[in-house]
Amino acid sequence: MIVIEKIDGIEEDVIEEMKESLEKLIIERFSKILNLSRLDLLYFPNDFDKAVLEFQIEQGVSERGLTNNAMGTAFGKTMEVEVNGELKDRIFLRKELLLHLFFGDVNTQMLSLNTIHHELCHVHDNNDLANMEEFQAELDIESNTIYSVLNVHAMNLFSEYIVPKMAVTTKDPNNIIDKDFFTYIISYTQKEVKKDIEKYLDGEIDTLNFFRELQLKTSHLLKVFSTTIGELDGITKETALINEQQLDSFISNYQISDCWFSLKAALRKLNETYPNWKQVADIEPLKDCILKTWNTYGVYPDEYGIRILKD
Repeated sequence: MIVIEKIDGIEEDVIEEMKESLEKLIIERFSKILNLSRLDLLYFPNDFDKAVLEFQIEQGVSERGLTNNAMGTAFGKTMEVEVNGELKDRIFLRKELLLHLFFGDVNTQMLSLNTIHHELCHVHDNNDLANMEEFQAELDIESNTIYSVLNVHAMNLFSEYIVPKMAVTTKDPNNIIDKDFFTYIISYTQKEVKKDIEKYLDGEIDTLNFFRELQLKTSHLLKVFSTTIGELDGITKETALINEQQLDSFISNYQISDCWFSLKAALRKLNETYPNWKQVADIEPLKDCILKTWNTYGVYPDEYGIRILKD
């Protein structure tokens, strides 16, 4: 269930004790409330980034890599793998999480536990998604249109809502909202998209590369929003209400505010019927939020191409 590569400075017997303790923690604390039947194993490689990329290449994953830039750093990633004809989920985790969990202070222990909990919730969520067979069959119909792109982003956004909503029980409620980070990520996204628009209009990058960069930068912002909304919905109503009102007031100062309010409404509406969606049309409100976000930055993609409306 758990594979830990050699950790410099840590004896093998200590690593084995850590492994046994983590397995016990997962069984006692999480396996009773999460469906982990799809879990293949938790893997703590020596080189997390390299291990993830090699696995993605080996499995023929088209969307490769992970977040490790100005927008943040990924400490865990859950990916699908076929094992003996069955689809399973393999969780990759940075070994630093293990060290912090067993040797860190209270704060780093909680952060590490929450990251592991978060990835286990992805396994639970993937099981729910797989059971929506009618919905998945329609979603899996391949197409090169803008609608398929929106489907992928919409599903990612809902996942980044529902998983943090479940995992917030192991997170310090005081760490849900970081206004400084919100200020940074909103400003960073606006600045970077504007920069890419200039490059595109000047012919420095083609349409395909421009659209790829647009998706990358805006999807990260929307995932941050979705995660925060999910965590607010997972804590006590009284605390959530106060925090949400403060955040609403704060975000209202930015041009992206309409997207924030639309996203909240769309995610909560979808959560009312999840995991019982029957058709792809059910996620249309989320796709509208993504389009609205692109439009907010002056970018209007459709099946024919991309229009830019400058300020």
